[in-house]
Amino acid sequence: MRYLINSDKLNILTELDSNRQQELANKYNVTQQAISKIKKRKECYQSVIKSENVARRSRCPSSNLYTLLDSLVFEFIQLLEERNLPVDDKLIKAKALSVAQSLGLNSFVASANWFMKFKKRNDVRRLKQHGESRCVDLEVVENWFLKLPDIVKDFEPDCIYNADESSFYWKALPTSSYLTRGSDQHGIKQSKLRVSVMFCCNRFGGKEKIMIIGFRARPHCFKKFNYDLSTIGVNYKYNSSSYMTSALFNEWLVEWDNRLIEEKKKILLFVDNCPAHKLTADLKNITLIKLPPNTTSHCQPLDCGIIANVKNLYRSKIIQRLAPSVENDINLLDSLKELQLIDGIEMLQGCWFNVKPDTIVNCYTKAGFPLN
Repeated sequence: MRYLINSDKLNILTELDSNRQQELANKYNVTQQAISKIKKRKECYQSVIKSENVARRSRCPSSNLYTLLDSLVFEFIQLLEERNLPVDDKLIKAKALSVAQSLGLNSFVASANWFMKFKKRNDVRRLKQHGESRCVDLEVVENWFLKLPDIVKDFEPDCIYNADESSFYWKALPTSSYLTRGSDQHGIKQSKLRVSVMFCCNRFGGKEKIMIIGFRARPHCFKKFNYDLSTIGVNYKYNSSSYMTSALFNEWLVEWDNRLIEEKKKILLFVDNCPAHKLTADLKNITLIKLPPNTTSHCQPLDCGIIANVKNLYRSKIIQRLAPSVENDINLLDSLKELQLIDGIEMLQGCWFNVKPDTIVNCYTKAGFPLN
């Protein structure tokens, strides 16, 4: 992607009346989002560019120089944003001082007050960066979306499945909270106790049993279910790493394939390119399709909001469970110690089946799957 200078932006503003945004994006080798931003800030850019031209003739009033300063610092932030480099307040202030010196604004101070007003003027906010979507090749995604209708055309929506694994930190609390004014609440050290969980659902919103992959064959807390979690609709496996392996994956596929043979049902199963998803079994009624590499944040339904929804429901559930104990003056850490793996699995199972079918259907649509 190309970095636009002010003359480019002026040309784009001139051409917007007679050209579509996507056409201009292709012409200038930028994203359509960048063109949209320029259109929204039309008056600002025209004013700044005019001020910049005046400044070059050394007859620029001080107010215009400060407008130009704002613009150049804002463009600097956009440039680093496009190149995926995180930006903090110190870097912005240092850039502002450098630009101010080049403009002859020797009295300028990048104070906390200036920075606060700069953020407000330019709608700059500090946000947490999530996921891996910036690493995705959008051209690959678009090509996949074009191929997808042909891949699924012979299957009904309830025969199109997606499966994916995720880490399950069953004692981890939410990292954000509503606080009263003046509160000085601090967080606690999050628990690192982890197992893996695999989710699987179809295009129509139907769900399969979750698979939990733990470290031990018979955790003591499973005793109340006679060490058989199938009685609560959970498939439990284990290995030394508590991660999915090719052996576990193929064992699960064979078991499911045998059930499908009895039901006389054939399905299409989409999975990502994780090495553990290497197919070694001979399947009769399951056709396994691998998603394009490094595109799961766009192409995998479970990564488009389904797993996030389950985890949000779980975080809410764990707080509801702990709140009465804390309200009765029991220390939060002591309450967490009482929470066992089986408690977390039971809550997770409930949260999984509380995910609305509409949520699943919408996430499939977001991932490019057509509605047959």
